Amino acid sequence: RTLILRGVRGKKRVFKRDIAKSTPSSQDRANEGVREGANQPGYSIKYVRAVLYKRALRQAQCKLLFMWKLYILLCNQKTFYVGITNNLGKRLTEHRSKESFFTKKFSDVRLVYSEDFNSKIQAAHREKQLKGWSHGKKEALINKSLF
Repeated sequence: RTLILRGVRGKKRVFKRDIAKSTPSSQDRANEGVREGANQPGYSIKYVRAVLYKRALRQAQCKLLFMWKLYILLCNQKTFYVGITNNLGKRLTEHRSKESFFTKKFSDVRLVYSEDFNSKIQAAHREKQLKGWSHGKKEALINKSLF
């Protein structure tokens, strides 16, 4: 059995299960010229598991580092702006320095509400939900979060 994984730079790595026991079949010999990495030495199942474990651990750490936030800004004491980001401080600086298309026309931009999410998909779903709400409903959400 052969397990093919893509490496960091897009190169394929070929992992073989029992290299010492396995002998290439006629079909494997025929595909050797076509398949990338066929001439590479095989890797033990222990090595494959270690590589996959490290990759999963790295992905989990990245998810913890990049928490997504939904935020609501109050612009000029009357208009709400709803958005998502994984770096709230940087995004607020962009809004206040007039780098955002929608908020550059407002002189006063204040953060009034935020929520944390584990993934961008969850944050985007909630953003879409809040953008469909009326002004009064958004005010009620903000006022409830203050108490």
